Amino acid sequence: APTLSGANITTATIPAASVVGTALTLGGNQTITGIQTFTQMIIGSFTTDPGTNSNLYYGYLAGSSLSSGTQNTLWGYKAGQALTSGSRNSFYGYEAGMSCQTGNDNTVMGSGAFTLGTGSRNSIAGKGAAPSLVSGDDNTWMGVNAGVGSTSVSRSSCFGKDSTCANFSHSTAIGIGATATAANQMMFGRSTES
Repeated sequence: APTLSGANITTATIPAASVVGTALTLGGNQTITGIQTFTQMIIGSFTTDPGTNSNLYYGYLAGSSLSSGTQNTLWGYKAGQALTSGSRNSFYGYEAGMSCQTGNDNTVMGSGAFTLGTGSRNSIAGKGAAPSLVSGDDNTWMGVNAGVGSTSVSRSSCFGKDSTCANFSHSTAIGIGATATAANQMMFGRSTES
């Protein structure tokens, strides 16, 4: 197995891997040991090196469209796949944030979460959370399928499985199946509960 050593490695080629400056690209079975510092690290098939700064990719097609974004962490199959110029995004999970092209400062955790989303400053957590959100900024949604049915909404909060603010901005829905029915509203639990 090839070995790299020394403090000032500027270019090296390893079968199925390459190091250029402080960027590392891995595509095969590789092991990195010891203390290593890179400004960019790419791991996974069909994950490209756009020459940007401080990005971390891991997974098939993760970040594969990125051309000028910086400081993104894209972890999972197709995570952030459509991202072109967005920055400071963290997408973790299978297809997490896969359609977001130019959004900034999003944090998305969960398989299939925020798959259609294009907004900025959203915090989304849960399997399938924000499944239909196409546009919207400053949302906080947590729970399995949280935000279900919401396609265009901003500054809303949904907490709980299947909770939603529909398309009503400035609303909050808390509890399993809780649904906001107007803008500037707080809904606790389902409408059938007392």
